[in-house]
Amino acid sequence: MYMQNHTLYGSLRPFGCSLLIGGVDQHGYSLHYIEPSGTTYGYFANGIGKGKQICKNELEKINFSQITCEEALVKLVEIIDLCHGEWKDKPYEIELSWISEKTNNIVKKVDKEMKQKIIDQVRNKQIHEN
Repeated sequence: MYMQNHTLYGSLRPFGCSLLIGGVDQHGYSLHYIEPSGTTYGYFANGIGKGKQICKNELEKINFSQITCEEALVKLVEIIDLCHGEWKDKPYEIELSWISEKTNNIVKKVDKEMKQKIIDQVRNKQIHEN
């Protein structure tokens, strides 16, 4: 609401950014996308940024209700690498956080060891496929 109010009132400048916000309440897990205009949408999975269309196409192929959070993280890192595409020559850092029963429904960063294991697994798979 705060972001939307900045868009609606003439004396305030809009934020000019898109946000993906995930959370959990008594109804379950949810993901919300907020446009720079302040308009909000609910999604099961979504991406934002330069590679968002590639990301959305890849996310639609995954049945998240049939895989674990750990398996989903691997698939998401694969999608991030794919979306990075032509900019791969430039170094970039992947940051991962999650919210699940394993984290007591609190958003937590994926620990460094697990993150590195996932990234190595994805990159090794890419090397063997090429």
